[in-house]
Amino acid sequence: MIKNPLNPLALGKAPSQRQLRVAEEIKHTLSAVFIRGDFTNPDLISWFESNSLTLTQVHMSPDLKSAKVYVVTLGDLEDISSKDIHKKDKSKTSSITKDLVKLLNTNLNELRFLMGKNLGLKSIPSLRFYADDTFNQVQRIENLINQARERDKKIQKD
Repeated sequence: MIKNPLNPLALGKAPSQRQLRVAEEIKHTLSAVFIRGDFTNPDLISWFESNSLTLTQVHMSPDLKSAKVYVVTLGDLEDISSKDIHKKDKSKTSSITKDLVKLLNTNLNELRFLMGKNLGLKSIPSLRFYADDTFNQVQRIENLINQARERDKKIQKD
């Protein structure tokens, strides 16, 4: 099994109930911040006026001082079904999602401040945004399974 350092479950330790509750609260609070669009940064304002974002996961550190937030854009979700699995494309996420992650990571202080106004925690965790390619991986596996089924059907016919 390949251990992904971004996934705490891959390291063998399941998150505590407190970590899960705080992660879910951060996810809901950030979603509300993105929906309201109370940003002061014009780049964030213009991005959210023309694009959609999905927060897929939030992973908390054991000390609850940092959060890893995984995002995907609506365009990525729509493009998944049209991807060709035989392409040797090293980038698993679109440039839109990569640009968004870069934009969010450059505006961490503002997002943390906006989130902190509504989050009922003693200290506001530091945030770090990552592009989530889980949906791409799932689609790739489904395509491989479908191709194997088609090959099996052809072999059975012969």
